[in-house]
Amino acid sequence: MALPTQISEVGKFVTDLDYLELRAFSSRNCTLEYSGEVVIEDGVRVFQQTQQVLTGDRLLKTGTHKLPVGLLTHWQCRIFTGSVRVGQVFVKANLVRVANEIRTRRAVLFSGYPDQSTDLVFPWGSLQPSLSGFGALRNVIGTMPAPGAEIVEISPTNAHWRVVGFRATLTTSADVADREVTLQTGALFGDKLIIPSPLVQKKSEVRMYHWMVNAPNYVGVGNHHVIFFPEYPGLAQQVTLQTHTEGLQALDEWSDVEINAREWIEI
Repeated sequence: MALPTQISEVGKFVTDLDYLELRAFSSRNCTLEYSGEVVIEDGVRVFQQTQQVLTGDRLLKTGTHKLPVGLLTHWQCRIFTGSVRVGQVFVKANLVRVANEIRTRRAVLFSGYPDQSTDLVFPWGSLQPSLSGFGALRNVIGTMPAPGAEIVEISPTNAHWRVVGFRATLTTSADVADREVTLQTGALFGDKLIIPSPLVQKKSEVRMYHWMVNAPNYVGVGNHHVIFFPEYPGLAQQVTLQTHTEGLQALDEWSDVEINAREWIEI
């Protein structure tokens, strides 16, 4: 049987100059399994399989897989081991050709977020950008700063956060001063997002601040103070989220820092 020599509606023709490039980012420890089928001479179907081990550092892991010459009719990616939710692992499979030392990407077979119930599949899948979908909802326990210091949290490398809640407790010393608290981001599209609390905190008080998306400002039971937090495009990787406390004293302490955010892989 003669093989086709060009891209088909049901597959992609692979020459001896071609290979698969498997690019993956992950915020979870897991193993991906790739598998597929190539039709070679005389209509023989050859099964292909390979695996890729990922660590939860969100850094790029690139694997390659050499295919036999023929028609690639099917290729898919699934979670083999590990508990993965949508938004935690982003995968992109490219068909690449190297000829005369020149590397050319012939096609993107698929890109997107696999999870426990969803595989990425060629040729019936889609090309999904890394910032699409709802992201993975994360609860992040922040770092407690030293007395007299502000909270400073930084979104991780290759992560995009959309913060839906930020909580922290301020315990003030006996020093007489008015403390006025503001939550702000680092530079975001050239500007800072600044969200002040309308409350003034006095000496020797313990107050819990809750910045929550679209919540009304109110003082709740037990010194819980809820502050409106707007929906906004999000924090790109390595952008700060921090408090600024006017009148902060040397023995004032921030504690119980907690962030709720939707997270995407940002590439």
